[in-house]
Amino acid sequence: MKKNIDVSNIYYCADINIPSHKAYTIHVMKMMNEFSKFAANCELLVHYVKKKIKFIEIQKFFALSSKKKFIIKGTLKKKTENSFLSRLYFGFSSSRYLKDKNGLIITRSFFCSFFLIFFQKKHFLEIHNSLSGLTKILFIYLRLINSKYIIKVIFITKSLKYYFNINNARAVVLHDGVDLLNFKKKKN
Repeated sequence: MKKNIDVSNIYYCADINIPSHKAYTIHVMKMMNEFSKFAANCELLVHYVKKKIKFIEIQKFFALSSKKKFIIKGTLKKKTENSFLSRLYFGFSSSRYLKDKNGLIITRSFFCSFFLIFFQKKHFLEIHNSLSGLTKILFIYLRLINSKYIIKVIFITKSLKYYFNINNARAVVLHDGVDLLNFKKKKN
C-alpha cells in the first residue's frame, strides 16, 4: 500500500547562508515564497541564518510576494564558507532533524539526500549541476541516485538529466522559473 505524502508540511534543505545575494539563495527563497502560499507549514533548513533578522526584512530583501511566514532554521552558529565539512555537517544535522517529520522534503544538498537515504526518509532531490568528488562516487558510481527513498529527481535542464543517465519516470525536468511580477512590459 502506497503512503501519500503530507503536503501541508514542506521542508526544503539548501546549502546557503541568509542573507545572501547569490542566485542559489534567491532561487530557494522564491521557491519558499511559493510553497508558503499553499502549505500550512513551511520550513527552510540552511547552514546559517543571521540572528535577530525579522521576517519582514527577509520579505523585502528577497522581494517575496507572499505575506505568509515560513520558518528558517540554521544548523551553524556562525556564517561559514560552503566547505566540504560544513556541507557534510549540514546534510547530517538536517536529515537527522527531518527523520521523524511528516511532510514533503525537497533538498538541493547531496549530503542531505545521502543521510536521508541512510535514515530511510523519502524525499525529492533537486539537481542544478554535475557532480565531482565524493558526491559523484556516491550518487553516480554507487547509484544512490536510483535509491527508492528518492521519490523524484528534479533536473533543471535536459542535459543534466542525460548526464545522470536517468530515463525513468522518477526523473523530471523542471526549468528554473522567473517571477513575472518583477518585470514590466514595454511596447516597441
